[in-house]
Amino acid sequence: MALLQSHGLSILLLIIRTQRAGAESCSHVEAPQFITATQEEVAVLPCFTSTHRDLETRVKWTKLSPKPEDILVWPDDPSVAHKSERVAFESGADGVVAGNLSLSLRDIRKSDEGLYSCKVWQGWNCVMVKNITLKVKECKILHSVMAAPNGIATLPCLLNMTTEKPQISSVSWAEIKGDSEIQILQYPTDISNQTFLGKRVSFRGNLSSGDASLALSMLEYSHSQWYRCRLQMGQNERCFEVKLQVKEQEEENLVLRTSTTTELANPAVTASQSPERDATATAGTATIVASSMCVIVIMALTLGLIIFLRRRRHSDEDESDWNTYEDVQDPAMGPNFLYSLAEFDQKDDLCTFQYQSKE
Repeated sequence: MALLQSHGLSILLLIIRTQRAGAESCSHVEAPQFITATQEEVAVLPCFTSTHRDLETRVKWTKLSPKPEDILVWPDDPSVAHKSERVAFESGADGVVAGNLSLSLRDIRKSDEGLYSCKVWQGWNCVMVKNITLKVKECKILHSVMAAPNGIATLPCLLNMTTEKPQISSVSWAEIKGDSEIQILQYPTDISNQTFLGKRVSFRGNLSSGDASLALSMLEYSHSQWYRCRLQMGQNERCFEVKLQVKEQEEENLVLRTSTTTELANPAVTASQSPERDATATAGTATIVASSMCVIVIMALTLGLIIFLRRRRHSDEDESDWNTYEDVQDPAMGPNFLYSLAEFDQKDDLCTFQYQSKE
């Protein structure tokens, strides 16, 4: 009897091991993927499947590092205790049914960095798995700031105040030189750490309201660099990077003034026209004028030729008529007599001619 019980227990253990092995291995493994995101932004970890979903289909997102932790499941499982509002399926439950299993992570933090796994089961069988590594960049890149030499530039460093009001414990501004940082301003102020910019730098905003923007005055071309702002709030840290570009603005102003003067002198020119369009329009107008002049010249030459030919034809006809009235002298009549067809008496017939004396 004990032997049968021992044999039955062995079979049960074998079934459990087989089921676990099936759960550990998947029939389809997607190629791993690497995703990069910046703090305070939204990161989407892609995961798609064409597997037919039914009542036995289950989807689970697990963060494998630094330690395994289930962060999102479908259908919803009350056993997942985190219930973070930052974690959700990108397209909702309807998207999951359609095959979009992508994970959305809002307000990314440095602690979100690590290896994630998307798994799909049907019953006890794992039908698909995809692993994604998320890398969270330390600093958020802000838009560049442009300023003129000897002017003042404001480099932004603002906290998102939509949530509870943060308490800033320390702030530091540094100029980035390769892989190193040269500190230029900090709070609380460290008298022993004198910055190379001295009185040229100061805080522009109100630290108590989350504004740690930097004001940099008497700018020089050498100040065209990357700058980094670090904010410490208890255990949390925020980091921003911004590039300052110092360059002359006179050329741009000159172009602007020239364009404005042209518009005032020629109201037909609109603000939307560019120099290239103006040049094209001028070339087109010149082409049209030249073509019109050519047509006019050709027409004038043709008309002149027609007039010349007509006049010549009339001249030939007149000469032909003049030759018809020929003076014919009869030696027997003497030099004072001639036959004149023009003075032919119509009463006479064609067989008689009258002698007429020349006057």
